[in-house]
Amino acid sequence: MAVETLKEINNWSDGDEIISTPLTFISTNHAIAKNRMKAVFADIDDTLCLDPKSVEEHITEKTRAVMFVGFGGNTGHLKDIVRICKEHKLKLILDAAHMAGTRYKDGSLPGGNGDADVIVYSFQAVKNLPTGDSGMICASDDELDKVAGGGFIVNEGEISPYISDQQKPAAYSEDDIKNIMSIMSTGVCPKCNNKVSDKSYNIAVGHYVSGCKEYIDG
Repeated sequence: MAVETLKEINNWSDGDEIISTPLTFISTNHAIAKNRMKAVFADIDDTLCLDPKSVEEHITEKTRAVMFVGFGGNTGHLKDIVRICKEHKLKLILDAAHMAGTRYKDGSLPGGNGDADVIVYSFQAVKNLPTGDSGMICASDDELDKVAGGGFIVNEGEISPYISDQQKPAAYSEDDIKNIMSIMSTGVCPKCNNKVSDKSYNIAVGHYVSGCKEYIDG
């Protein structure tokens, strides 16, 4: 929904480009393809997130946005990506599917204060703040928030009038039970994140390097 909302508001064209990462769940880049835009893959670095240098090298006259995935809850070099987006007047979509509870050392929210145009969280069953299957989209300005927020089911099941027929999403899976689960889980999320963060990062790096070993050795 983040891609289609930004595309509609900013009048992007079919075939315009969004710089993204190849190391992510398929849904990240499906969102780009679904909206008839082109995913341009930049390299990742040792944080498993986008490499700012590679992102800058892949910017063209057709680039409209950068899709940054906080893999494993890592912020990577997000601040450098924010700087690049501002310098090149690109929109920044933060795929925060793994980032529930993630904070910078000063306690601030990655992508907050307008650094990201849209932040998308996932509360799917295997995420660190699971509700079964749901999520949350956060917009940085009122217009974007009005359109994105219009996607929620309101008024006894009627879709909000702020959303166009073309923009109606493929699925809704939010309900009061999942809302309650997400609210109750916020208290334990930071503790769980601290317990698994170092271990999960090492496991992820190990699997990634192991999978590439035959190509590296060759």
